Amino acid sequence: MYQSIGNIHFAFKKITRNDMNKNAVCVTVDQQAVLRMAGLEPEGGGTGCYTVRAGYWGENGEPVTFTYYGSERNSIRRAEPRIGRLTNRLTIGIYFFVVWDGYGITFHRCEHTDDFPPTPLPNLPPAFQPIRVAGYSRWKRDTEVMVAAKERAGYRCEYPGCTWRPFRDAAGYSYVETHHIVPLAVGGPDSLENCAALCPGCHRRAHLSSPEEQIEMKQTLLALRGFPTA
Repeated sequence: MYQSIGNIHFAFKKITRNDMNKNAVCVTVDQQAVLRMAGLEPEGGGTGCYTVRAGYWGENGEPVTFTYYGSERNSIRRAEPRIGRLTNRLTIGIYFFVVWDGYGITFHRCEHTDDFPPTPLPNLPPAFQPIRVAGYSRWKRDTEVMVAAKERAGYRCEYPGCTWRPFRDAAGYSYVETHHIVPLAVGGPDSLENCAALCPGCHRRAHLSSPEEQIEMKQTLLALRGFPTA
């Protein structure tokens, strides 16, 4: 089941004996949609060599790594999307939540479906409050600024030359994310002038590419906002 609250998008499933026997979570269609918001698609099955991705457990901010792949079953059945490396933290009957907050993937384990989201909402990371995770901070952001940045861009990626085709989110809008050109962690303002609307791929590049590419993207986006880049 897919749901969203503000910048938080999530979907859950009950862990079954089948998941535990396969040593991987068989991902639902709704959970696939949440992962797609983060720019993730299941890698091809059969090789056993999958990219190790970074996430964290929402209840305590603990970093965790996972794989996301399509497991080949036979020639006439489609590969089954699975999340690997997490079943050692799960038990049969528990509800497993996949959460995308516009910044990273979070996993939650809940006894009941109504245990998520936690109350009060300010406990949700990272859009509602800053938390310290693995040496860096996630910062509270103004929702109105985020929405205004997306509206200004017409709900399309603003990075020059990007050809990504957006999909429609649950509210019917083309899905884009808000990026702070000068990061909040180094004193950048949470303002419309310091924001750009980016697709998930460009957003990941802006944060996770090589230092040289990050600098190039930052300068391009600053120029787009009319700021000097020197």
